[in-house]
Amino acid sequence: MKEFLGFLRQKRAAILKAYDSPLAFCQTLSSAAPQDELATEAAAYLLEFTPDVRDYAVASAYAVLIS
Repeated sequence: MKEFLGFLRQKRAAILKAYDSPLAFCQTLSSAAPQDELATEAAAYLLEFTPDVRDYAVASAYAVLIS
């Protein structure tokens, strides 16, 4: 989780520039197959998580992106 949140902090400006809102990015993360490079890279971190932890990670991503 630490690496995932670190990635989001590092790429925050690029993510917010590429997406209409933090919610849009998080919805893309939750989709079956993200199509762009940022979401695909972020989603790779989520593969190792259980479904519950993945949901928590996406919610945490939203919190990082809105702060």
